[in-house]
Amino acid sequence: MSPNLETFGRRVNQIGSIAELLAMETEEARSESFRQLDRIVGEVLVRSLRGERIATIVQDHLNVNTVLIQGLSNEHRGFLTTTFGLEHQQSRGAWFLPESANLRVGMMSLPWAFREHDRFATGIALEERGKVLLNSSADAIFTWAILEPLFNALFLPFELRGNLSGTLTREEMLQRWDAIETLYQTLGFQVADELAVMRWSGGWNQLRTAEQLEAKQRLLKALARQAQPQMATCYRAFRVRELVNGYYKKAKRDGQVKRKQALTKGLAPSLTGFFGGDWLVFLTYLGEKPHPEEQIITALPETRPFVGGASRATEVAALQGIAAEEIERIAAAYWQQSSGQSPVEQRVATLERYWSAFDGIHARQAVGMQPLWGLVEDYRFLNFNETVQSPYQPQLYQALLPNDLLSEIERLWGTVMLVKFPDRIVSELFPHELMAETFGAALKFWHGCALTAWFLCEGPYSRTDMAGLAHYYRREIAALEACQTPIDPKIFDELMQAEAQLGPAEPIYNSQESSPIAAGGLSLTIRTSLGSRRTGFEKLRDIITRHRQTWSAQYLDRYFRARWESEITEAGRIYHLLLHERGGKSPTLKQFAKSSAVATNHWFGGDVSGLYGAIREKSPVQSQRLARMPADRVLFARAVYEGMPPHLPKLVSEEIRNQNYQLLRLKEELANLSLRYVQLEEALGRTPEPAELGLEKLQNYGQILGQDLNAVWNTYAGVIQKAKH
Repeated sequence: MSPNLETFGRRVNQIGSIAELLAMETEEARSESFRQLDRIVGEVLVRSLRGERIATIVQDHLNVNTVLIQGLSNEHRGFLTTTFGLEHQQSRGAWFLPESANLRVGMMSLPWAFREHDRFATGIALEERGKVLLNSSADAIFTWAILEPLFNALFLPFELRGNLSGTLTREEMLQRWDAIETLYQTLGFQVADELAVMRWSGGWNQLRTAEQLEAKQRLLKALARQAQPQMATCYRAFRVRELVNGYYKKAKRDGQVKRKQALTKGLAPSLTGFFGGDWLVFLTYLGEKPHPEEQIITALPETRPFVGGASRATEVAALQGIAAEEIERIAAAYWQQSSGQSPVEQRVATLERYWSAFDGIHARQAVGMQPLWGLVEDYRFLNFNETVQSPYQPQLYQALLPNDLLSEIERLWGTVMLVKFPDRIVSELFPHELMAETFGAALKFWHGCALTAWFLCEGPYSRTDMAGLAHYYRREIAALEACQTPIDPKIFDELMQAEAQLGPAEPIYNSQESSPIAAGGLSLTIRTSLGSRRTGFEKLRDIITRHRQTWSAQYLDRYFRARWESEITEAGRIYHLLLHERGGKSPTLKQFAKSSAVATNHWFGGDVSGLYGAIREKSPVQSQRLARMPADRVLFARAVYEGMPPHLPKLVSEEIRNQNYQLLRLKEELANLSLRYVQLEEALGRTPEPAELGLEKLQNYGQILGQDLNAVWNTYAGVIQKAKH
């Protein structure tokens, strides 16, 4: 870049010290905008070093983490809200913020931890950490952007002589100690004597535990004694200069560069923290002009999903004065379907049919019948090695749902798009699990309520009682509230009252063995209890059925609309965000694939072109389908399981099975992996290589059998091909 230094930013890029930067800001009226932020950070810094607890991770009723910074005045809290609230950041174009971040909140209060916990302080402080959604609070974004980087760097000596001890090379340790020295000098701390023994080759390992603790406390006391609020201004200048230097590393000779090219992942917190996420404000600070191709989106275009088809043909025909049949033909051509129904309409209609069957099955459930655990597919794993009788009935839906409904579910949810192969439509491994996932929280909640009632009464055990039901399904209840289809809370009171009227607990015994005792003609009977049952299931069943049917009549249509609308709208939002990031150029399919997968697989059978149509964008591809999956996935996987050596007899003793448990488990895992093998075959257009499928299970299997990878792979691939035919 040319050494032309007429702009403020270019001159900052050439200076050698933070003091020079601060002097330039004062002279050229660039410091005022930082004044209140510097004051807040300075107060937090001083409070932390003087032993106050600064922040905590708090959880809501759904166990979602957020950050709460303590001790802020109303004025300061208002400033943080307008500066760091997610909506405010995005209104300035900060769409680059991550959805969540792992924040080490406890380290912000390390001096407090030392006061409370002595030698265990660093470990305890490090324990207070967690994944935090940045949209949960302005405090979370403020912490991510400014406070966590500050305190992580400030308290790094305690980690180097704590949890990081012995984990770094000599060069890595020296680099970190140099960074510590630079930061401390920048902020104005004079603690060379206190740091001396903690540094590399300072004699730390010669100190006893009590002496090491004393050395750490000396450093903390020195930091607390010297702490001044204006140190925050020095820290801010330190971070801003890093951002300025990063900008000019990427800028062209005219001093211009697009935000996406200059703003690395490491620099994004600085733009967020010190410029409110506003790229144009940062450019004003530099005195540079925006790149001519720069686009700053303060609000993403609204996505209005289009999912219409035959269901509105009559209405549209009347409005347009066109025959309904013609509208249906247009819809069929648009969606590339044989009928005029859109993909979303087809799936909603099938979900409604499924719900009707599901409701009837649960309403008819009675004592003496088998449990309905398995009516909804819960697991993406097939068990071929289970010998213990379980109340879970795999693929129970195959026996209880109508055949034509089973066929519809297979047709509509039997194919998906893989993120790595977005232009291919491949077979879904577990169509019923995908259908249940598409149905969402309502199915999980109502099925869970019914199963709780059954196992509470019929045993052998229940995951919760009725008093704990609302808490157990709190996430599903919250999701239904978000869809504006809430659960009537009266159901929980009614169920608790009905539970109190159930019969007494009666033990359920698995077996009974009697042995005669030599003396006295007595015998000893041993019985194994599995749990208990209580009479009165019908009372609970009828309460749940009544509430379920009332909820369904009132909300089911709205719920399905909320499901498809939210997922398609979110995909559209990400599309427009990527469009913005690319300067108005459409994102490539691979760039959009990860964000589009949920909506594509739930509502369009893996055909991403259908999703493009729903968000009113032109699809870059016509997805291809190469079907290779056998019609009966379970039968196919079982054939693979039985075909893999060793071939143990079917009536094998429990002792032999226990001895070969690891081998049988690996056979079972490889049988499940065979479904993925065929799925990859469809995506690749050829048989997959071992590395593409995953080597770990194959290598473990080979080690037990004493075979190399090639031999195992040849056997495995041969068994799969035989099972397919």
